[in-house]
Amino acid sequence: MRSPDWSRDELILALQAYLAITPRAPSPTAPEVVALSAELRARAADTVAEVPNYRSVDSVVMKLMNFRNIDPEFAGKGLERAGTLDRTVWADFGRDVAAVAAAAAKVRGGASRLPAPAVAGASEGELIPRNHLERERDAGLAASRKAVALLAEGRLACETCGFDFEAAYGPRGRGVIDCHHLTPLSEYDGVRETRSEDLALLCANCHRMIHSRRPWLSLDELRVLLAGVRHLT
Repeated sequence: MRSPDWSRDELILALQAYLAITPRAPSPTAPEVVALSAELRARAADTVAEVPNYRSVDSVVMKLMNFRNIDPEFAGKGLERAGTLDRTVWADFGRDVAAVAAAAAKVRGGASRLPAPAVAGASEGELIPRNHLERERDAGLAASRKAVALLAEGRLACETCGFDFEAAYGPRGRGVIDCHHLTPLSEYDGVRETRSEDLALLCANCHRMIHSRRPWLSLDELRVLLAGVRHLT
């Protein structure tokens, strides 16, 4: 069975990886490629069971090379077999890192999925311009942090509670973990360098608890809170 065509959601995540890896050439060992392959395979565990090479690192490299072919700022040729949907996604976002990051966040949160049909009809789809400012995030940095953890420990586990998505959910959970800035971007005074060690790997629950209300908790404060609750139970 051949791999299914790339969906729009997958292409948005691939474009985010492409922008993160540029100007480096995509390769099967690049952290961004490894992380994207793991994420896409985790999102489609049933398909992986039928198509073992589904969204392999090699196929991810080929897709990023398709974007190279479309990218007008790339001086080379890339891979010329970019599809219509590849070109549509590029036309929608191009090199707008913030817009791609916002779209990718919606994909990962499930917000890009179509809602169930409503009983009554409604007019939708009008393009409405929105202007906003947000702190730029480097998707490649999160991928690098995950790759470091995989090399060091062979798994992605929450640094506060130890939860491992793959251990709990099998292949579906492979590559799933949140990256948390130890120093919130909102506290940055302008632009500053963020390194891999400035990020922590957290499960969704612990990440949500840290940001549930201000002042935000440190990792140590959350560990103490969690230890106290476990002691009571």
